[in-house]
Amino acid sequence: MSRRRVTTVFMKNAAIAVRLGGRLLSIDPALGTNSNIGWALFEEGELITSGELTVSSKKIGKKLVEIKDKVSALCELYQPRVMVIEKLRGRILHIHLIWACGAIVAGGDTVQKFFEVDIQSWRRLIPEGYVKTDQGDAIWIGRAVYHFGNIEEQAIESDTPKKAKATRARRKKVTRKNK
Repeated sequence: MSRRRVTTVFMKNAAIAVRLGGRLLSIDPALGTNSNIGWALFEEGELITSGELTVSSKKIGKKLVEIKDKVSALCELYQPRVMVIEKLRGRILHIHLIWACGAIVAGGDTVQKFFEVDIQSWRRLIPEGYVKTDQGDAIWIGRAVYHFGNIEEQAIESDTPKKAKATRARRKKVTRKNK
């Protein structure tokens, strides 16, 4: 899949998240060994709260259960409508990190919409001098959703009705190809 398509799909999903309203939970995934799972909760584009989930289990099976349970507890407490997680791809990823992403998704089983954001999209917004933290990354992932979602919504609204209809049809076609 080309980088352009990924961005188009992300922008479409971000626009859906903006339209849905309510709360959005953004997550910077981790296994909990060398870094924590960063999370941030937004409502209507405003940061409400954020934090990090620590994982104390040593064995991978127990870690995954603990991750799922902690994300599930977050979702139960804050009731987000949308969950977004950083998209992890590449040959250097450890399989356990990919499994941790699966545990995060499983913990968010009550959300209405779930999608990923590619690293290049949210990192474009980070100001110079930003000091990386797991919690900070989750905040910027959430901000990217609202930033690009609002851009997409404004583009559709500024189109003429005929052009807006064509834009939506084109995006629907791209989404079907990517499924």
